[in-house]
Amino acid sequence: MTRTQADATKEIESIKNDIKALRDDLKAMGKRGKEEQAAWADRLRKEVQDRMESVRSRVEQAKEYGQNTMDKARGEIVHRPFIAVLVAFVVGWILARIFRRR
Repeated sequence: MTRTQADATKEIESIKNDIKALRDDLKAMGKRGKEEQAAWADRLRKEVQDRMESVRSRVEQAKEYGQNTMDKARGEIVHRPFIAVLVAFVVGWILARIFRRR
């Protein structure tokens, strides 16, 4: 069974068209892939920024809490200096007893 010149030409044209369609499909996939990567990178960047903002907020809250606690302690020491000295003495005495045993 021999092929004719016309059949071979049709088959070659068909293969060329298939290759062109495949090339176009690959270009489209590459473009979609780049768009999906860009979208993924944007989502990731936004998530990181949101988490960093959350961390900053918590650090700021911790600073404020620590500052408020120190201010409260200073106020108590100023208003009740005798009690503050007594508490410091008792805590020191307890720590000394604990460490002396070891």
